[in-house]
Amino acid sequence: MTNNVQQLFNVALSALNNRDLQGAEREFRRIVGLAPTHVPALNLLTVVLMSQGRFREAEPLIEKAVALNQGSDVSFYNYGLIAKKLNKQHLAYEQFTNALRLNANVADTWNNRGAVCNELNRYEAALDDFEKAIALNRDHAEAHTNRGKSLSALDRHDEALAAYDKALSIRPDLAEAWLGRGNVFSDLKRYDEAVADYGKALSIKPDSEFLYGTYLHTKMKICDWSGFAEEIARYKAGIAERKKITPPFVALGLIDAPALHLLAAGIYGEAKYPRSAALGEIVTSTQNEKIRVGYFSGDFHNHATAHLMAELFEVHDRNRVEIYGFSFGPNTQDEMRERVSVAFDKFFDVAEMGDREIARLSRDQEIDIAVDLKGYTQDARTAVFAEGCAPIQVSYIGYPGTMGLDYIDYTPSGRYPAGPSPGRIWICRKRASSIAALTTTTRSCRRCSIAGCGFSRRSRAACCGCSRTTRPLSRTCARRPRRGASPDAGWSLRRT
Repeated sequence: MTNNVQQLFNVALSALNNRDLQGAEREFRRIVGLAPTHVPALNLLTVVLMSQGRFREAEPLIEKAVALNQGSDVSFYNYGLIAKKLNKQHLAYEQFTNALRLNANVADTWNNRGAVCNELNRYEAALDDFEKAIALNRDHAEAHTNRGKSLSALDRHDEALAAYDKALSIRPDLAEAWLGRGNVFSDLKRYDEAVADYGKALSIKPDSEFLYGTYLHTKMKICDWSGFAEEIARYKAGIAERKKITPPFVALGLIDAPALHLLAAGIYGEAKYPRSAALGEIVTSTQNEKIRVGYFSGDFHNHATAHLMAELFEVHDRNRVEIYGFSFGPNTQDEMRERVSVAFDKFFDVAEMGDREIARLSRDQEIDIAVDLKGYTQDARTAVFAEGCAPIQVSYIGYPGTMGLDYIDYTPSGRYPAGPSPGRIWICRKRASSIAALTTTTRSCRRCSIAGCGFSRRSRAACCGCSRTTRPLSRTCARRPRRGASPDAGWSLRRT
């Protein structure tokens, strides 16, 4: 059998070297069928599947390969790439770290681990990794590009522009560098230059994920209506075809089409923030007397959201609810930060924590209702909700659209115009896929608030009441981004 397997392996390897991926896959699968522990065949079958974008199929194969052979940095590297492509960023970080433990002299590995750090909002750690990649290869255009992304996230704009310029001096055809530089120009409100760079990125890579909508939206900011009707027609068609063409936020300003808004949000959310099961099922506590509501935002400072929400926090009925604040924005130490922070029963500054760590903290605090005040707006942390913060998760006030995510359960909305109305509270209870709206008398308050209604915690009811306006909780959802967040650059396959 050994000779037969070796002959098959030679045939498969020849097919792979000749770019006959179908033939290579067929032969490698025959080898794995005859010799399930043949690590080279498992590794190269993984490479074949990765080359075709079939990452989910590749994952169990590479997982088996690294379990059989813990001594191959290439296997760990490819496992990291697969996990990264499947949005399993923590797993990807672990696998790239394993690869570096075995071989710290590969620039691509440092670059890809740095890119994962960017996705995990660990920008300083990312910069360290990119510096190591560049030290090994000064002309690593992708590492310069990804370094620019880290610097941009840290608001170090001049350094970010220099990093992108360096990348483009090495590789003028690197679409991710043009996109990243365009994002910096957009942050600096240099929209003419942003449009030019976005256009260049699209000319190089027309299917750049979620860029086309950002490009059109930025053109609107400088009143450039050239070809607008044709571009919007293409834009709508792209969404309808489920292409990764737009962030949901910009769709709200480009088209008046709720069905497409929902579709765009779902496409974006599924791609960027798939539900994670890493923390397991949420165990609902029934021991606490009060409903625990957690508010999550990066805007607990002198910001419009804080000005809108401060009194709401203050008028919660503390006999029935406890409210918790989770801040992942800057601690500006201004008067609004001070006012908001003392309005909560507990206030946590989680700016330096990872998404999973924040979700775990929320679970540890036994939060019943987690309220996302960011949605798909700048500096959102939607991945926190993908990890699962609470039995009920709500999108509110920060984003005026649907999240399109099945793990965002409600969005409070006002169906009725503001004005005097009998004091009522609408209780929205999730029963399978339906919502039951009930009415009752509420305490008089000056603003709508998610508050305690006297129902037991087991009812898992999210309540919103106001003496002026009736506000039901509707079963629509919403979600995040900023621009067309620039992708990382420079993942590449490695073979044994």
